[in-house]
Amino acid sequence: MRTDKNLKRKGKTAEAHGEIAQARYMETIAAISTPPGIGAVAVVRISGPDSWRVGRSLVKERARFDRLKERENSLFTLVNSEKSGELDRALVVKYKSPESYTGEDVIEIQCHGGLAVPAAVCEAAIS
Repeated sequence: MRTDKNLKRKGKTAEAHGEIAQARYMETIAAISTPPGIGAVAVVRISGPDSWRVGRSLVKERARFDRLKERENSLFTLVNSEKSGELDRALVVKYKSPESYTGEDVIEIQCHGGLAVPAAVCEAAIS
């Protein structure tokens, strides 16, 4: 078993650290990736093993989402399935692991900027 000096000083082995890191990557997260309220376009990213399922639940045109090729964008109507309302019309891009910014499956949503729309999209993604 390989040990890292910094981890060993803290009483942890590199193997234990790897298990912790792996557990972190098993979660699906959503976050606004652009400065709040500044630009006309905001980017919301969903990353993790369930990101494509979450992204699919956010779009009205689910069959077209299933046909969307990786790294190609398309315009979709975003919906909040819990509140039965339309959120925005936005560009959606799929990224397959390991060829994404995070190395995981990622959905990137390019929606209208400001404060309300990106927050609503992010909230719908995590609910």
